[in-house]
Formats: sequence, structure tokens, C-alpha cells
Amino acid sequence: EARELLQEGSNSVLLKLLKGKLLPEASIILSSRPGVCPELQKYVNQFYEVQGFDEVAIKAYVTEFFKDDPRSAERMLQTIRDRPDLKGGAYIPMNLFIFCSTFKANEYSLPATITECFQGHVSELFFRECEKDGRDVYID
Repeated sequence: EARELLQEGSNSVLLKLLKGKLLPEASIILSSRPGVCPELQKYVNQFYEVQGFDEVAIKAYVTEFFKDDPRSAERMLQTIRDRPDLKGGAYIPMNLFIFCSTFKANEYSLPATITECFQGHVSELFFRECEKDGRDVYID
């Protein structure tokens, strides 16, 4: 847990880096969940928050993802516009990657729910890894 690494008296490398006791000339980039930020404020003077994609970036990402098939890109964008559940999730880059990957793997359609999108993506990753390792996959 990051909070434990930031407690005074901690012997963590992270705390030593932030206090300048280790590699004092180094510039440090630290990524964390928002909940850790209050503890970090004692040690840093700049924060950058990555908020995700806006609508222009969503369109650019989908267009690039389906660059060899512009019609599929437009179908994916229309699907996002038509489904509020996807539209809200598409602002998060990893979600958009999963939506696009699932759309492509499912012959250019998406399951009815976001949960099914994630389940399908995890299954696809599992099958791909097993195939790469030469293992058979059996599902009851």
C-alpha cells in the first residue's frame, strides 16, 4: 500500500526518493490513484491529472484502431453514440481499447452489457495466452 510507503519513519525507497535523500538530482514521475494524492502533496510541488479522452480523442483513437477498415470505425463510433453505458466508459483509454478489441473480435458487434465486454476480453486474453504456450483450453 502506497500510504505505508509514505509514512514518516518508513525506510522505503519511495520516501527516500521523494525527500531527496536518494538520487537528489533526479526528476521523479510518480503515478498513483487519486486517493494517495493528499499524502504525496507533502513531498512534491507539481501534480498532473490524466482525465482521459474527450470526444475528439475518442474519435481519433477509434479511427486509428480501425485504420484498415474505416467503415468499422464508423460503426464503432455509432455504437458508442447509441449506447450511453459505452459512451461514459469510452472516456477511459483502457476501456475504449477493450470496447474496440471486443467489437473486432465479435465480428463488429458488442455484447449487451459492459460486464460482458470485460468478460469477453478476459476470455480472449486467456485463450491467446494458452494458445501462445501451446496449451489446450477446456471450458465446461
